[in-house]
Formats: sequence, C-alpha cells, structure tokens
Amino acid sequence: VASRLPSFVRLEEKLQHDGWACRKEFQAAGLSVWELQREQYSGQLRSWTERENRCGSLSFQELVSLVPALLLAPEPEHICLDLCAAPGSKSMQLLAAMQSRANGKDKLAGAVLSSDSDPKRCCLALYRLLSKAETPASCSVLANAKDFPHFSDNSCNIGGAPSRLGFSRILADVPCSGDGTLRKNAQQWRVWSRREALSLFTVQRNILMRAFFLMPPGGLLVYSTCSLNPVENEAVVQAALQRWREREGVGPITLLDTGTACQQVCSLPVSKGLTRWVVAAPVCGGDLFCRWEDVPEDLQAESRKGELLREEMFASQDASELQNCARLFPHHGNIGGFFVALFRKDHTIARPLEPAATNQGAWNRSKALHTRQHPLLTAQYSRIHAEDTAWQEIATFFDLDSMWAEDLLRRGLLFWQHMKGQEQPARVAITSPGVARLWDASTGGRELPWVRLGLFLFEHLPRNLLQGAVSSRWRPTSEGVALLAGALGERRLIRLPVGQLLWVLRAEHRQALMQDLPGICDRAGCISNAGAEVACGGVVVGLHGLPSWEHICLPGVISPRQLRLLVDDDTANSLLEILAREPHEPCVGTTGVRAAKQAVPRTPPFWYLSRWASWICCGKA
Repeated sequence: VASRLPSFVRLEEKLQHDGWACRKEFQAAGLSVWELQREQYSGQLRSWTERENRCGSLSFQELVSLVPALLLAPEPEHICLDLCAAPGSKSMQLLAAMQSRANGKDKLAGAVLSSDSDPKRCCLALYRLLSKAETPASCSVLANAKDFPHFSDNSCNIGGAPSRLGFSRILADVPCSGDGTLRKNAQQWRVWSRREALSLFTVQRNILMRAFFLMPPGGLLVYSTCSLNPVENEAVVQAALQRWREREGVGPITLLDTGTACQQVCSLPVSKGLTRWVVAAPVCGGDLFCRWEDVPEDLQAESRKGELLREEMFASQDASELQNCARLFPHHGNIGGFFVALFRKDHTIARPLEPAATNQGAWNRSKALHTRQHPLLTAQYSRIHAEDTAWQEIATFFDLDSMWAEDLLRRGLLFWQHMKGQEQPARVAITSPGVARLWDASTGGRELPWVRLGLFLFEHLPRNLLQGAVSSRWRPTSEGVALLAGALGERRLIRLPVGQLLWVLRAEHRQALMQDLPGICDRAGCISNAGAEVACGGVVVGLHGLPSWEHICLPGVISPRQLRLLVDDDTANSLLEILAREPHEPCVGTTGVRAAKQAVPRTPPFWYLSRWASWICCGKA
C-alpha cells in the first residue's frame, strides 16, 4: 500500500511497542495481523485495547474468520448478503473490501445487507458495529436465514413479472457447535454435546439451501463454521448439493476448489475436505457409525420420526467432490479450527420467483413478538422529498450544498427514520444506490423489520441542551460528520488548530468558553468566526494546520457562550492520546481558522481482533 492514514501508523507503532507480534499470513490481502499471549493481555494494555474497540479502531475477531470475506472479494457495485451476521465483524470486512475497491464514496454503488434472527444481537451488537463502518452501503434486517425472503426488483420487469434482485455475494457463517474454538475457549467443553451438534445439521442444511436459492447466476457463496465436526460441514454440503441437484435436474451449483482459493488470499495452511467420516449416536458414550446401514433399527425408526440421526449425515459412495472444501486445523497454523466451502452458480437461466409465503400468520405473529422487544424493530423509514418542512429546515440551517442535496434527492438516497409514537422524524439517513434498491424491492408479501438503513447524517440535539435557544434542533451524527464536512456551508463547519482542539477535548464535558478560543467570539447569540456569522446549534468541528489529520471531524454544538463537542469519553481520550504527540501551539493566543468548504477524503481503517492470544487485524487504508 503506497499510503496509510496517520492513525493507522500510530496504532501499528503502539502495538509493536506494547509487545504485540505481527503475523504475516494476510499480507498479500493488504491486512496487518497482530497477536499477543493471553497472560500479557491485562492491565493498561487491556484497558487501552478495549477502549479502542469501543471507538471502532480495533475489533475483536479470530484470525481464521477473516477468510470467508476474502474469498468473496466483493466489488463496489455488488449487493451482498450476510445471512447470520451478528455481531457483524464479517459484514464490516465486506464493507471495507468494497470501499477499498471504490476510488471514492460516490463509486460505492452496492450494498451489504446484514441479517440475523436474534432481536437482541441484531439491535445491539450488529447495530453498534455497523455504525462504526461509516458507509451508506450498510443496512440490516431482522430475519431468519433458513427462510430469508427473496427480493424482487419492481423497476425491472421480465415478461410482465418483476425480476429477482439477486445477491452477487452471499456469506453463510452458520450457527454451529463451536468445537473449533476449544483451543482458545476451554469452557466450550462444558456446553458441547453430541446431541446439540447433531441437532444443528437440519438448520445448517436449510440455511445453505436457502442461500443456493438466493444466489443469482454467476454469484458466489461461502458456507463456513468454526467447527471441525464433519456432520456440520461436509455432510451439510453434500446433503444440500444433492437436494438442490435433484430439484433442478441439473448441476447448476459448483463447489469450487476452496483450498486453492484460500491460498490465493492468505498463506494459512489449508487441508482438503473429508470424504469419509463417522457419525456418533446422540447419547454420550454411544456408538460411532460409518454407514446408515450400521445404525440400529430403533435409531433409524427415531430418525424417521424427526429425531437426530439422518441418512443424509453419512458420506455417500462417491464423495470425492467434497475434497474441494477447506479445513483449517489449529495445530497446523497456531489458529482456531475452521471449515469453509466456496460455491458458484453457473447456469444462466433465472428460475421463476417463488410464490408468496403461505404461512403468513406465523410470520406476522413472529414479527409481532420481535417488535415488542426493541424500539428499533418498530422504526419506519420513508423517503425524503425536497418539499418536506423538516428537510428544508436542515438544508437552510446547515447551508447544504444545493447540487449535492438535489442529486441525492433525485436518486432517492435520503430517508427519514421515524420511531414509533413520534410524529417528527428522528434521524436522516443516506444510502448507497444498492441499499435504496433493496428498500424499494418487494419481499414476497413479508414485511421485514429494517433495523438499520445506510448511514445516519443528522439527529436531534439532546432534549436538555439549548432548549429554546436555537432555530434548529438538528445536529450532525458522529458517524456522518466525515461525509457531511464536504457538503456543509461555511457557517456550520469550524476548524480549530491542534492546541484549541486539545483544549476542548480536555475540558470538563468537552466544552470550552469562547473567550478561551481566540478568533471565535460571542456576539448576541451568534458566533463570528473568520467573518462568518454562526447561529447557535449543531456544527462540525475539524482540525486545522495538520494536513495529514484533516480527515478528523467531530460533531459539536455552539451555545451563546460555549463550544461543546458531542463525543463520548472513549473518543475524546483516544484523540487526546494521538494528537498530543503532534507539534502544536498552546491554546492561549492561537487563532481559530475556518477551512474553505471542500470534500474531505476519508477511508476509515478497519481492525479486527480476537481473544486467543489476542489477534488484531488492521486494514490498511
């Protein structure tokens, strides 16, 4: 990589200084991977790591879990689906890959749709992590992977019927027993059981079958687990391929040489998939069976009643195709255990859309149950129109670039988020064209709860802040300031020298009197800075004087006497730690300077970290 963000360089330097060791397996993919022995992960080092994780600079992840997204290699225009997404690390990696291949935010036309069936994980962990991606190409829904609905594009009809909106890249990192993580998590032995591992087979097979259906011609699909149990891996792949090919009458799905594909994206040691394995009886200490014919009649009878053992779990006579799967063993590469299989749909004739769901009552009852658990599941999204009163208020107060705003409105990329029981919209979201297409598509009669749609640009000021003192209570969001900085008018974009920004960050509640910020003076409720009148309310605060750090933008608010940064303690402390190393003048006597309105290039770096001998993987920008 020819250039890097300064923050990335600083993090690498600190990791090396604190004793982290760099792994080399993912250098070809442009990733930097670090590890640390468990006994060293304590004290201040652990506190710093956890803080950076909360800020989004670092994220916890197992090393081998980086492989699936690398195999998919999504392009900026692709619409991708992460079927079992929470907590969202792989979705973040897909978004990072698409962003790195786009030479600018405007060229990121695709989308990553992150789905999960657990309301709490979807609305908390996944929601928070996607906010750190800072890209309009992210979105998430609450849905069950095994019956995930098809999306039909009503704007593109074939023979009078809507065409299918296919997902060019699908990632199915399915629920599994997790026995591949035993090396780093010995507690897994206490909950692991034969019965649980066998019970997951049907769920995993159904998810893989559904992914086959959702994949368009030419699309790629990755099936993966953090398990080494062949019943959860090769048996699932074999059963799903057999069922699919019987259904189609041909073999449109190809199991690609996943081991070779893995070696092209990383240098981890990879083993071929198994072609023979044994299946254990459900009871602890029970027999092991090589063939279905070896299973006692009583267990076969139970299987016919829907019990655990199934004939599909056993290897067929000709299972040589399964060698194309890939296994990663812990003892081969000082890693976690992992299984991955890469598929491609080869046929060029699109299958007709399936009929709408017949069990609509059950779907609605399930949705009603979920919507009682979290407010995000009742949120509604609607398109913003130029004549909307709230939008006119935002555009006027923040003096938004008219060409920028008109282009987004014309393409239908701006949305209101309405929370249940509130008449006024709560947030403004911007989406990529791909996310907008997904929102416009019909889903076979099912109403999906959209948990997140794109990137939030604006939200309301806290209720107890500046009541009655501002003409607009809208303010930029933390995740949207970098994108907004290039579109705001001069009155709402303020850049401070390093010394002044450090002064505000160190102040109590991260607010400072105007008299302590020379160049910004209080005058009858308005702030005059570099000759521009700035009304009280939300602003974007940037950095002046350090070209390599001009990507830093923070949400703030101006009151009649103070400037306040609307950032949390973690963000403030992280910035203080980095910026304090930069040469700067003391705050007293410096002058605030407002930068000319310009686009702010920023590709957010991504770091991934897991817990066994703590892995950190940093994406180079």
